[in-house]
Amino acid sequence: MTDSHHMNPEQSAHTFPKMHKRPPQPRQDPLVLVVDDNQTNISLVQGYLHRIDIASRSADNGPEAIELARSLKPSLILLDVMMPGMDGLEVCRALKDKMDTADIPIIFLSARTDVDQKVMGMSMGAVDYITKPFNPSELEIRIRSALRTKALQDELAAQAKTDALTGLYNWRYFYEILEHEVERSRLSSEPLSLILVDLDMFKVVNDTYGHQMGDKVLCDLGTMICREARPSDYVARYGGDELAVVLPLTSLRDAKRLAERLRERSSKTTFGDSSFTLDIACSFGVATLGPGDKGSAEALVRMADEALYTAKGSGRNRVCTWTAAHKPRPPDDDLEVSHQLYQMRSQVASINAKSRKQAMESMWMLVKALEARDPYSAHHSENVMYYSVSIAEAMGLAPQFIQRIRNAAMLHDIGKIGVPDRVLKKAGRLKPSEWELMKEHPLISAEILGQLTVLKREVLFVRHHHERFDGRGYPEGLPGKQIPIGARVLAVADSFDAITSDRLYRARKDRAAALAEILSCSGSQFDPEVVEAFMRVAESQGDSWPVNPRGRSHTAAGQNGQSSDLLIPADLNQTDAWSDTQQRIEEALTGLTESFDRLTNSSSAKDLDRLTHIVDQFRDQAEELSVLAQSVPSKDV
Repeated sequence: MTDSHHMNPEQSAHTFPKMHKRPPQPRQDPLVLVVDDNQTNISLVQGYLHRIDIASRSADNGPEAIELARSLKPSLILLDVMMPGMDGLEVCRALKDKMDTADIPIIFLSARTDVDQKVMGMSMGAVDYITKPFNPSELEIRIRSALRTKALQDELAAQAKTDALTGLYNWRYFYEILEHEVERSRLSSEPLSLILVDLDMFKVVNDTYGHQMGDKVLCDLGTMICREARPSDYVARYGGDELAVVLPLTSLRDAKRLAERLRERSSKTTFGDSSFTLDIACSFGVATLGPGDKGSAEALVRMADEALYTAKGSGRNRVCTWTAAHKPRPPDDDLEVSHQLYQMRSQVASINAKSRKQAMESMWMLVKALEARDPYSAHHSENVMYYSVSIAEAMGLAPQFIQRIRNAAMLHDIGKIGVPDRVLKKAGRLKPSEWELMKEHPLISAEILGQLTVLKREVLFVRHHHERFDGRGYPEGLPGKQIPIGARVLAVADSFDAITSDRLYRARKDRAAALAEILSCSGSQFDPEVVEAFMRVAESQGDSWPVNPRGRSHTAAGQNGQSSDLLIPADLNQTDAWSDTQQRIEEALTGLTESFDRLTNSSSAKDLDRLTHIVDQFRDQAEELSVLAQSVPSKDV
């Protein structure tokens, strides 16, 4: 492929990591760069390296050594200290200051034996210091030791950057590189483009032909995109069935042209293997940060995701670019949950959400199904969500951060699907063994949510919402500010709602008693700053706190005055249709609840495989409920 649709990446004078379509693999055959101003010394060292079957290149001055190090990426540099012009210490400093050469190990070779010289060399990042004349056996041992360490470091670095299935860059490293490229774009006033690629109807491929075929299709698609992209472009697995292509120095027009070529190529390519093949189609979202734009990496991803969302919603198998027309989307639309499901450590979170809305609605239905097991906890998640947002706003937290707290509050108790009913619904005091089971639910919640890329930032809030400020909480006993701020907010909101709600084992307390209890626990159970903000809001709300579940203005889908109910009849004349739909929904939830009861009461209720089956059953129920929900129009409030 030619570079006619791109600008030359070498035009930029800024030093950022040089990107590749795939993560660079560790060098199989080591290469040693020998740097010395004396040609006799170079010949001596290179001759010895040749005898022990190690390839080498040489440089006789500092600037040449730096240039070769950047272009060859040697496995090791043997560097003379005393050289005219730019000495070895200066060369070492220059190499360690550059990101693309900083991890190359350096062994100093020098006739100087004074300790200060050795200390200075090692302090600059050298891995060893050998004095001349050297013993050949000692030199070999030290060289091979450095090469083994370098090979291991390269392998670990590649694994940390690589998606195990496709061999592309993984999601985590994708964001790291994208942030570097956004900064380069900003400093150089050069465009940066991003393409998000989504396999259309990929769930059908997996369900019909099996996940092995689905994996093969995904790998083949990644290979095809790499063939079309430039060496300087960057291809990553962004989500479960989403790939991303970062295009430095590329305008929106040229990025769209590449996306159209990828769409056409993918639609004409037969995927599969020798035993079975199939045709697929893809949707593409394209966005660009142009000269002068001040957007972030996250903003660029959101723009491309908005364009992809439009492509998927307008018929699939097409390319859409982000324009200003996408901006008026409702501010309460949760952009954080727009990503596809990412690689899962297990199948426990196999909800195959295809968009941010479906993902959050599916998780919300799971929360409601969980609450159906315990009537005393009805509306608990909504209440905690409301109190948490109010506290966070009073503390002046950023809107994005408040949204994450809101999501975490909605899902904070989802791990109770792993707590047996005999424990969850017990009227009396829990036995120590039963209490240990109950204390598992934040960990189970975090395990479930941790598999969803769309909720990656909320996991820590959910995991630690039962920690105490004095360090006596669970699951990890974190003290004070070591507890994430979102978890500290959830702790107060969760406790206030629990105190003011009826439970099987006790009656609720009134407003005054609840506020007094929260205040008395400031500094021990709760963060004093959070309690202070809570008390301010509670005072301003007056007798409206604790809230009436039917009287709130917040909702699972958003705020801004929408109803707290998921489904509401459009007008009172639709009562019959609504009742019929409501009955069918209740029947579906009842069936799901029975499945929960059967699985969580088994002897292996804490086993993640059991949780996998639970969520799989929910996914099927959620799909049915989504269809039912669409049959009843929502009421405009």
